[in-house]
Amino acid sequence: MKTSESIQSIAKALAAAQRSFGKVRKDKTAELGRGGTYRYADLAAVCEAIIPALNAEGIAVIQGSGPDSLGVLETRLVHGESGEWIATYTPIYEGRNGGAQGYGSGMTYARRYGLLAAVGVAPEDDDDGAKASGEGASIAGAGGRATISADQYRMLRERLDTAEVDEAKFLAYYGAPSLEEFPVAKFDHAIRTLNKKVAERTLKAAAGKADDMKDAADD
Repeated sequence: MKTSESIQSIAKALAAAQRSFGKVRKDKTAELGRGGTYRYADLAAVCEAIIPALNAEGIAVIQGSGPDSLGVLETRLVHGESGEWIATYTPIYEGRNGGAQGYGSGMTYARRYGLLAAVGVAPEDDDDGAKASGEGASIAGAGGRATISADQYRMLRERLDTAEVDEAKFLAYYGAPSLEEFPVAKFDHAIRTLNKKVAERTLKAAAGKADDMKDAADD
């Protein structure tokens, strides 16, 4: 994650927007690669639930990649009044077959996960993720317990690293033998918890920068 030198104003506006986010509804159905179906919220549903609240607080959302960041999507939140910004980065995983369709699936998946992560909302499964990773949830263990997919693993790993949470304690709390075998039923709760940790770190960093600037001005 990268930010402008100060994020005091955008952090306050983002906190206000978070109180007004709509519900991200799972109004679509997709088939799992190993059989069965699951409900998910598509990119349009995510944008509908999040962007109006951000805009109401003067925050614009910009997503894209460029020649210097091929394979990585930047999600940038920009506060119009102050010019402050927060940027997060999400890998773009192309579909197994590649080509324009595979890239499109990967881009849609990255846009959805990037926006959800940037604003601290729990991501949920979608069909673009299944296409991009080449698989849905896997089945592990003698009891047939559903575990997270490859892309969910990557998201969980990225959130753990960003939040700087102790992995051993995290796994013990959720009763998971390893991150690769993390129960899919606990994935949403885990991401919500980690997103809160990231938000707390962001606000703490903003407060620290504000104190440093005040000290510099006093000197």
